[in-house]
Amino acid sequence: MFDFQFFATRGDLAPGWEAVKNMIDFKFVYDGYRDNPDWPIYYNLFDIPELGMAKYGSVGSRYGYIVMPTNEPVKMIKHKTSESTYNIYNFLTEYYYSVTFWPDHKSFAFFELGGFWMEQDVPNIIGSNLFFGIGDVSSENEFLGQYKLFGKALTKGFTTVKMKPFGQWKVGPEALEMYRNGTRLIADKAELRYTTIIPEFLEKKNKDKPST
Repeated sequence: MFDFQFFATRGDLAPGWEAVKNMIDFKFVYDGYRDNPDWPIYYNLFDIPELGMAKYGSVGSRYGYIVMPTNEPVKMIKHKTSESTYNIYNFLTEYYYSVTFWPDHKSFAFFELGGFWMEQDVPNIIGSNLFFGIGDVSSENEFLGQYKLFGKALTKGFTTVKMKPFGQWKVGPEALEMYRNGTRLIADKAELRYTTIIPEFLEKKNKDKPST
């Protein structure tokens, strides 16, 4: 398995997408449940309406899109609506539909959307995650190179930082500037608590930059 963990605004993702959009052939398929089969599928990353704006205030919410080649079929499951599903989703239709990364599309990649999130008047940026290779998916998968190209392009020019205690993440230029001005970066996959970049790590990065 590999993944790209990063903090980014919508603007941070634009240069990478522009650089790579003509080199890859992907569609972005909504992962989840709906009361009708009219499914959100986008062929341009920036057509995703919520890109850059987190829907939930935590990493690991599994909200996002399956990233798959455009010619690959999407497997949609039709379900009979029951009392339990009504209680969860409030579906009023006789049937509801699902398209899910696991287990039906696990040979592809998943783009867990983060982005800006306001909580009690405190600005946050929730971490995003692009990952590929779950369970029995082989490292020889034919799509591996394309996904790596996509992930590297999106995060090109980002600053690699060490988060306490969550290891290394990449931070886009706009997100980093927002952090320096008081925006919290949330990288905790288990709890709604914010984390901070280790100051000494950032200072070292600044010293390494050539003077202008």
